[in-house]
Amino acid sequence: MDNFSIIELKNFQINKLEIFYQFSFNQKKILFNTKKRLKKILKKFNDFRFLQVLKSHEFFKKFFSKINYFSFSGNQLQSWFYFWFINAADIIGIKIETSIKKKIKETLKFILLRKGYLNKNFFSSETLLSLYSALLSFSCFEKLEFKNQRAFQITIYSFLRKIKKKKVYRCSAYGESDSRSFFCVLVISSFFNILTKNLWKDIILLFYNKCSLDGGYGCDKLEESHGALTYCEIASFTFFSNRDDSSVLHPNFENWVLKKLKPFEFGIQGRPTKLPDTCYLFWVGGISIICSFLFPLECFNVLIFNRERKTDGFSDQIGKIPDLYHSCYSICGLALCNFVWKKKVCFFKNKKKRNSLFKINPVYGIREKKVGAILKLCDDL
Repeated sequence: MDNFSIIELKNFQINKLEIFYQFSFNQKKILFNTKKRLKKILKKFNDFRFLQVLKSHEFFKKFFSKINYFSFSGNQLQSWFYFWFINAADIIGIKIETSIKKKIKETLKFILLRKGYLNKNFFSSETLLSLYSALLSFSCFEKLEFKNQRAFQITIYSFLRKIKKKKVYRCSAYGESDSRSFFCVLVISSFFNILTKNLWKDIILLFYNKCSLDGGYGCDKLEESHGALTYCEIASFTFFSNRDDSSVLHPNFENWVLKKLKPFEFGIQGRPTKLPDTCYLFWVGGISIICSFLFPLECFNVLIFNRERKTDGFSDQIGKIPDLYHSCYSICGLALCNFVWKKKVCFFKNKKKRNSLFKINPVYGIREKKVGAILKLCDDL
């Protein structure tokens, strides 16, 4: 036991003479024996492949099998499904098969360019969140792969101008407006180098006035605070860090973040009236990283109990059915540990192979390397 570092021990649970490695996406757990000084390790690590897990486990398979029906509009999945799927695989660092990747790209292009470049309203049946998730899915591939990328930039810019109504952005032409809309606009426009004054000059950053009584942010001033909406507000700060009105935060905001961390309840509480949820490992955890607040790693113990052994997916709460959304953002939350630890978060490690989570950007929610690649690509246009 003296050979272990403190960082490595945090991922283990000691039970009598056995130590089980907790964070594993395979059904097989890595079992160590203290008497033999951890020399006996499971040999077949090559079976740990993300796509093999997708094909063999019922949880991912029920989503994965729908790829064959993407060409039919009635069975078409929303674009955020692709983002959860691709982003989770990208953070883990597993390459997607070429045939699957090609099919996903064709479907995403169909969603974005349903009516072609000549029709200005080709986003009319989609929302801003759908556009946001579809474009981020392409960013995970590090390539946009459009015939005329300059014309594609102009089309996106026209759509963003269209959904701007009375100094606010709406999720669609006639949809609702909240902090998610403005955050999605900032991410999309910054990715494609189209963040001009026409997009944000009339937007008033009334963060202090929109703050709830407890110090967080919600849809309106007197409504309950929400972890994901608060994340969108704080992440939007980063795009206006050199402006005077961007430095105004509620004095009780840090206390609000610390109260959401529930290490003894195994998780993070995103809303006052809800139980701790695994998706807030990223939403509230991202706020802690951006603002340099305390981020207790004990909150990640919830993933030990929320992971279902048969499907290896993560659920929102203990005992519930796992889903792709919470599985993706549980992985994103784990990737935030790279900001806390000096070493990468490892699922398993031996002499021949090491599988760890890549460092993600806390604002964009994807790998840091992919953010730099897309920004460089769009700057050259």
